[in-house]
Amino acid sequence: MIFVDFPIYGPLRIPLLILEWIIAVISLELGIIFFMKYIKQPNQLRTSQELGFTSFCLCFSLMRFLLIIGDYFSSDIIVSPFLIWGSGSVRDLFLNFGYFSLLSGVFIFVFSIEKYKKYLFRKYFFTSCFFSLIILFLITFFFNLEVIRISLFIFGPLFLYFIALYLIDIFKKILNKENILIDLIKIFPEFLLLSIGFVFSTEYSVKLFGLEFRLFGSIVQLISFGLIFYFFIRLPSFSELDWQDKVEEILLLDKKSGLCAFYKSFINKDANITEVLMSGAITSVNIMLEELIPATDAKISVIEKKGKILNIFSSKFLTGVFISRDKLNSIIFYLKQFTEKVESLYQHVLVDWDGNIDIFYPVENIITELFSRK
Repeated sequence: MIFVDFPIYGPLRIPLLILEWIIAVISLELGIIFFMKYIKQPNQLRTSQELGFTSFCLCFSLMRFLLIIGDYFSSDIIVSPFLIWGSGSVRDLFLNFGYFSLLSGVFIFVFSIEKYKKYLFRKYFFTSCFFSLIILFLITFFFNLEVIRISLFIFGPLFLYFIALYLIDIFKKILNKENILIDLIKIFPEFLLLSIGFVFSTEYSVKLFGLEFRLFGSIVQLISFGLIFYFFIRLPSFSELDWQDKVEEILLLDKKSGLCAFYKSFINKDANITEVLMSGAITSVNIMLEELIPATDAKISVIEKKGKILNIFSSKFLTGVFISRDKLNSIIFYLKQFTEKVESLYQHVLVDWDGNIDIFYPVENIITELFSRK
């Protein structure tokens, strides 16, 4: 075992400081980038997932800054008593604050992801696990400053397992199924390198192998960290990843006559539904719209019925309906966009529509464009 004294001095102090400052600053900038990406979106397309990535990056950056203070500018001499503890050091205190910052960022990140999807056994399973770790940390923090280092061996594998499940889910949404394995293989080494770099940078590795391993670990972390978050920044908005898969049926209704001008089903594509049948099927919807929505207003309604969500947007001439499995703000946003686009193209026809649905067949092209990732 190699004896390494803290704070770190020697010929490797400056290179290590520069690398770890770069990692901390890049993390901070990535957090700002994710936050700017969040606020630049329309309100209906904003999701907590961008805020989850923001909190993770900012908390990771704060951890790196606190670890820099602890490892390079704080004494490791054990003092007894130390503040409210029986024994401890200034470095131990900064390490605890740093790891608690990381744990808090991971908790917010996991909660923001599980808010939209169930992973593993039940919804918020991983959130509950990390919340329990936070409570355990807060309890033990007031008794022993060194326990947090042990908790990392529980926290680390659990977080990596959640990330693996999340990545698989992401690839299923944005890629063809036959490409999932290939792209997972491409990005897996980046996470593996990040884990290896972090292990090499820990106090245990430094004591076993020396500061050279910490320097190597910092370089590996910097490279892998940049590659991983380059991947996430290139992703489309999280609200756009799978909203198309939630939509099952699309209807366009003429507000004046109540007739169905256009219908498309994604769950029963072979169904031959006539205008008369469809008009009868949506009569109750029209009645509700007449009661709730004045004829001259463009308004939005969301009705939940027997596990289905009726997303309704009423414009000047048309009422658009997206029937979906889940309630998503992005569905309302694109329903409004779709209805207004069709209405702008057919406005001259809708003023005095004679009930001929054949003229609306080109709407299929708009559907294809809107659902291009479906």
